[in-house]
Amino acid sequence: MNANDVVLTLALLSSALGLDTSFRIAAVSEPGYGVFVKANASLFDHYDSQGAGKLVCSSGICNLPAFIEENNLISYEIVSKPVNVSSFCSSEGERVLQTPSVIGKKSHVPTVSPHSFKLLTLQSRRVTLLRDWPDALIYFKCVDDGLWSDWAMAEMKPLRDGEFFLNDFAPDCLLAFTFKSSNGQYDPAAHGKLPDPYVTRFADVFILQENVFNYRPSPTIKSSKVVTHAVSSSVSGIPSRSIRVYLPRNFEKAKTYPPAVLFHDGQNVFAPGGPFGCWDADSTVDDLIKDGQLAEVVMIAVDNSDNRIQEYLPPSDAYKGQTGIADKYVQFLRRDVLPLVAKEYNVETASVTTVGSSMGGLLSAYMAIHGGLASSAIIMSPSLWISPNFRNMAASSSVWPSVLYMDLGTDEGDDMWPYFWPLYDSAILSNEFVFGKSLLTAVGCGDEHNEAAWAKRLPLALQFVHDSRYQ
Repeated sequence: MNANDVVLTLALLSSALGLDTSFRIAAVSEPGYGVFVKANASLFDHYDSQGAGKLVCSSGICNLPAFIEENNLISYEIVSKPVNVSSFCSSEGERVLQTPSVIGKKSHVPTVSPHSFKLLTLQSRRVTLLRDWPDALIYFKCVDDGLWSDWAMAEMKPLRDGEFFLNDFAPDCLLAFTFKSSNGQYDPAAHGKLPDPYVTRFADVFILQENVFNYRPSPTIKSSKVVTHAVSSSVSGIPSRSIRVYLPRNFEKAKTYPPAVLFHDGQNVFAPGGPFGCWDADSTVDDLIKDGQLAEVVMIAVDNSDNRIQEYLPPSDAYKGQTGIADKYVQFLRRDVLPLVAKEYNVETASVTTVGSSMGGLLSAYMAIHGGLASSAIIMSPSLWISPNFRNMAASSSVWPSVLYMDLGTDEGDDMWPYFWPLYDSAILSNEFVFGKSLLTAVGCGDEHNEAAWAKRLPLALQFVHDSRYQ
């Protein structure tokens, strides 16, 4: 097998959501270079270097298990490119190992309208418009399929006064759609010539007051809110502190929510933020939920303390003579923080999505392989440089969460970049992660090490780890 030989294996998922794919190529010995796949799908950021998927090389073979959504014809190429901050986001030094090819398939199943737009197998998908119109048409398409002008149209069925619905009309894809009545009204309201469409993966969709729901909502929409609590610590060496809890629109204790999202450095997470800036996670998640791009979720932001570095540092390492006490900090979360939230809001906290950046990113990496608390992890710009012993432990760990998101900016400094990709390689080699389904990486081209950069990348991270198809 030589460097230009590519073996591509395809297996149709039993859930019919898409294809599990393995990109494989003979290893290329080029110090300072890595092997990546670039493709025209949203998963790979449409051929952009920052969304390229890195193949992991071992025993003479470079491999990347990946997921291709149903109804996608994906063109791709495999390249060798420098793995360094100065040229990663450009094609400088890039060499094509496998010329552009096409994978995937489409089925020519006509839609409910005579238009030219084609779909794969129709799924049990339902859209209900709650609006007092005389009639309603829906225009829809899969986002990654064809041009925006290539829409299908269908007449909504009247259900009762002020309600229209349509059943079994689209596949399980990222769906874009908009409504129009015979009197010329649009939903969502048109700004200019055409409205911006709703975009969602929900299978059962309700539209009320330009909000997307995956359940039938009450007529009145209650706003989200952030509530602050003081938490007393029962763990020696870990001081008491404040936490902030985000409750989504229409929050009810009786409802079931995905695993809570647990943020570190909590004073920077919700508006107005802390001394270093703000992630604006409350307004960001408000918008994602309203637009149907994220299910309603409870978020917990835990403030840091004056002993932040030691609290976030794994116990296997020390900094300036002080051994890390991340194990005690996680004990504080498990013993004091999460039980308070569970009792107050009836939210399931036996497992959480851990989210952190910088030292908080290192802590999220630690929680990903220790303690069993994190069912998924968002690891942003992790300060791996400070923790060499933990890096060695992670390299051989077989314990990882079910879903993992990792990212890094190119303008964060030379001490960040060298340790990021080895952690990614360890996760791929030690587990059964599938790029695009259970693992995703992102590179922030030009992003610095700050709150603004992490706020920018947060929507992608949350949408990926809380994709309802794989929960």
